[in-house]
Amino acid sequence: MAHSYSPVNFPNDWTPVSMAAANQVPDSPLDSSGDNVGNYATWNPLMPVVSTAAYTFTQGNRDVDITGYDCICNSTLIVDVEDSDGFYAEIDVSNLGSTTTWYAGINTDPDARTQASNIVNDANTYFVRADGGKYNTSVSAGYAGTLAASDTLQVIIKSGSLYFGKAGIGWADGSGGWTTSDFASATAAFTGLTGYVSLCVANSSTSDNGFTLNAGQSAYTGTPPTGTKNWATYNLPTPTVTDPSKYFANLLYTGNGTAIGSGGNVITGAGFQPDFVWIKNRDAADSHMLFDAVRGTTKYFSSDSLNNEATDTETIDSFDADGFTVGSNVAVNTNTENYVAWCFKADNTSGSSNTDGTITATVAAGTGFSIGTYSGNATSGATVGHGLSAAPDFIIVKQLTGASTQRPIVYHSSEGETKNGFLDLANAFQTSTAAWNDTAPTTSVFSLGNDNFCNGSSRTYGFYAFAKTPGLIGVGSYVGNGSSDGPYIVVDDGGSGFRPAWLLTKNVDYATNGDWLITDAARSTYNPVELHLRADNTQAESALSGDFDFTANGFKVISTHGTMNRSGDTYIYLAFAEMPFQTQARAR
Repeated sequence: MAHSYSPVNFPNDWTPVSMAAANQVPDSPLDSSGDNVGNYATWNPLMPVVSTAAYTFTQGNRDVDITGYDCICNSTLIVDVEDSDGFYAEIDVSNLGSTTTWYAGINTDPDARTQASNIVNDANTYFVRADGGKYNTSVSAGYAGTLAASDTLQVIIKSGSLYFGKAGIGWADGSGGWTTSDFASATAAFTGLTGYVSLCVANSSTSDNGFTLNAGQSAYTGTPPTGTKNWATYNLPTPTVTDPSKYFANLLYTGNGTAIGSGGNVITGAGFQPDFVWIKNRDAADSHMLFDAVRGTTKYFSSDSLNNEATDTETIDSFDADGFTVGSNVAVNTNTENYVAWCFKADNTSGSSNTDGTITATVAAGTGFSIGTYSGNATSGATVGHGLSAAPDFIIVKQLTGASTQRPIVYHSSEGETKNGFLDLANAFQTSTAAWNDTAPTTSVFSLGNDNFCNGSSRTYGFYAFAKTPGLIGVGSYVGNGSSDGPYIVVDDGGSGFRPAWLLTKNVDYATNGDWLITDAARSTYNPVELHLRADNTQAESALSGDFDFTANGFKVISTHGTMNRSGDTYIYLAFAEMPFQTQARAR
């Protein structure tokens, strides 16, 4: 569950003793925009691409020396490149190996925000080179004058544009040299950029190139354009959700075997009345049990099974103000056995009629998450209203009733509307027009083909829909590298990311062993996060030798296991937040 903190925990600032002013940095666990105190961007040592031996981090990760070929290093903070005020940072270069192997700028990867290992092939990086050329998959020579090892590069983003300057000289205006023109008349190096971006430096040879980042921690060498902001947490926008514990909770409990008629087992601690509860026995090979308020109490289906919905009065008897009550069913309440319940909040109703689609649905919609039911009509191009204010990025559909049983089918925005997976299978995603009719969800509906998995005639279905929500829900993907120093993923919540409370991952390329892994911050209270369950089978809880590290704005893959880090394979994820990054999430 989420942990709160108060400023009283941090009552005093440190008093520097025998420390030069140049070594004093106004970092703080608390943000204060009034006096420019907070957490500032540094280089991220958790995100090497080629080899950790190619990187040397010093001075609190403000300095990085890169000696490896095609090595990229990102900053720890991501900010909105479309911000109308703009952000400013400076990068000093030292040990300049070559004017054509030194690159600095930003990374705009819109999804998992990881990088290709080959700079030339990475369309998400926007750089200026030390020889004055600007660079995005190819060099445009003559953008600016050359940079020497003693120079300071100025990096400015504003309203979707990227500008470069040279401290003490002026802004680069694109006409072939460094000028003294002011910011308003400067010509951007790149325009039309969108999304959240990181600062980024790179080296394309084995020459030693060193970079020092100043995001506002110390006095700038140059003069920032009027109105631009430091690259720091106190300047990040407030996320949609600042307290995710009001919408999601991990609950751990021990079964007591008590039947409903004898009072059942009352599970508390959620902090809200849940509308969707997913329960798994951690100690035994029982099925996952999925319940929701739209279908009603005592009704469940299993993520690891293609069976239709079942009813059992000894499962969840009620959704309560602070949790739920279960009966004596062994999958939810065996005496002395340990369970985890993942609780999600919608709108605390049994749903209402939604006629946004061609099929009328019953939907209960909350913040970034909705629950619904509908009846199929076997018509390609049929649509179903999901009740959210944004297009969903992750959808689970399960047949509840029908002549033949059907697997729970999954849509994920990173794979797109032409593909689908099955929640009860470890198989790779498949291409199928019959699932989503090759049509992406909109802000009001999702589309169906005529597949019995999601739209068979005279069959009823239930669905769960999730949309990226800053501070609460993240959906994205990453590519494995097969190393214990695996990818670092800033959770893509449409904002600055968050520390996960719950994480579902899936290898979409692995033919047979791409399990749907579930990890959370309640069963693994410290890094590494090793305890996992598999949504596609009934196995009891197990652990590998390191799965993930949960960090302040995402997660780091630290396993070589194929289910989470097979080299070259794509992995998708769905994450719920423990703490938004903007509200000062702390690494675990």
